[in-house]
Amino acid sequence: MEQINVPKLGHVPKTPVIIIGVGGALYIGWRWYTASQMPADDTTAADDGFSDPGALPTVPGAYDDAVGIPDDTGGDTSSYGFTGTTNSQWTQYAATQLSMDGDTSYVTVLTDLGYFLAGKALTADQVSIVQAAIAVAGYPPEGNHPIVSGGDSTITVAPTGLSGAATNSTTVHLSWGAVPGADGYRIYRSGDEAPASEAFGTSGTVGGLQPGTAYTFQVAAHTSSGNIGPKSNAVSITTARPKMKTPGRPSVSNVGATGLRVLWGTSEAQATGYHVYENGHDVGQTQGTFMTRSGLKPNTRYTYQIQAIGPGNALSAKSASVATKTKAK
Repeated sequence: MEQINVPKLGHVPKTPVIIIGVGGALYIGWRWYTASQMPADDTTAADDGFSDPGALPTVPGAYDDAVGIPDDTGGDTSSYGFTGTTNSQWTQYAATQLSMDGDTSYVTVLTDLGYFLAGKALTADQVSIVQAAIAVAGYPPEGNHPIVSGGDSTITVAPTGLSGAATNSTTVHLSWGAVPGADGYRIYRSGDEAPASEAFGTSGTVGGLQPGTAYTFQVAAHTSSGNIGPKSNAVSITTARPKMKTPGRPSVSNVGATGLRVLWGTSEAQATGYHVYENGHDVGQTQGTFMTRSGLKPNTRYTYQIQAIGPGNALSAKSASVATKTKAK
């Protein structure tokens, strides 16, 4: 080993020596501390495709994942990982983020955000979901949408001013006054427990009715949570009777001394039956397209007309008449 001559010590082995000053010691300590704070592997908070620019704001119901968002209120949605330009894109993005934990349904979030964008009164749970959506995606990019609470409230007021009219033989149109805090309205028909129709505004229609039939209707308001208020006054409406086509002129066959057969064609698909008139008198009705007459007088003249019967007992005009004479005995 190489030696060097050191005064007062003589020849000693040459050994490498590292001299660390105070500044160097601080640098090494700082490097050790930062290294100890790094993850053991390459996993980072951006594994799900987003950077982690800051801590998640304190918002009730916000999804608690590893991806934070900026603690600012500037409303710049690009800061939140959301870069869309429409409320539809915002809704889908927020619903995806909030349903990642598996505890919240994507469809539920989507529905609640739809209520929010429509300006409906929200329940406490829905308010939390909307606040969480704003936390993860910022405010909707289109329009101004305040959060309207009160969806949990109980409605104690019935709609007023209910009125309506038949628009055709199977449909009626109704309108009424608004009820504060209502999310929508249910229309009830003739005392039925289940609603016949629902509406979000202050008017609605009920279809599938029978022609020429009287119905009574009532309306009740409900909240977004399903609380239903009292029913309104009842209004009675009769659906219109359909206009029936006039049957064509009938014909006569099998004429005998005391009997014969009257025949006619189908006037239209709506016909449920036919009246048969003999010498101006209604002698009966049938669902078919012929009628056999008996008990007639021999050698006597008879005339016949046909009248169609429709839904709701709607009647057509009488057909043109046909005349015949029974045979003599």
